[in-house]
Amino acid sequence: MSEGRSPWARPAPGQAPAEIGLATPAVPEVLASPHAAPAPGSQPVPAPAPRLPGEPWVVTERHPADPDEAPSSKAWAVLTLGVVGVLLMFCGGGLVPGLAGLALVRPARTEIAAAAGFLTGGKALRAGEILSWIAVAVSAIVIVVVVIGLLIGSVGDGPHYDENVN
Repeated sequence: MSEGRSPWARPAPGQAPAEIGLATPAVPEVLASPHAAPAPGSQPVPAPAPRLPGEPWVVTERHPADPDEAPSSKAWAVLTLGVVGVLLMFCGGGLVPGLAGLALVRPARTEIAAAAGFLTGGKALRAGEILSWIAVAVSAIVIVVVVIGLLIGSVGDGPHYDENVN
């Protein structure tokens, strides 16, 4: 295998597997047409279901080497951190989970895009990103208001005591 290539790389249309460093299969795969006669010793291929006019084509079979769809754990982590941040934002505690969620957004988005549709969670990722931004913004405002309030409360000419108090 060539350097820098993923072991799960797939050839682009018209590109041989050997060009991207994959081993060529010993027997070429041939997808049987539903209208072709079955090969001797194999099961007949069922006819496709009838389709109504205007109904979209739905592919019911997939290549056996394709992985199953799986949820992106990073996308769900971003959503979880965003929700925790929103729950804690009015006490200023939403800043840390919100920033952690925002730090995971880019790797999660890259991972989902690289999976070519086999990782799900794009909507959860977007919702978590929005919640994280809200948590960070509100928490920062709360922290600034509390600090300003403490500074204003501490400013003054001090306590006033009677003349006979040391």
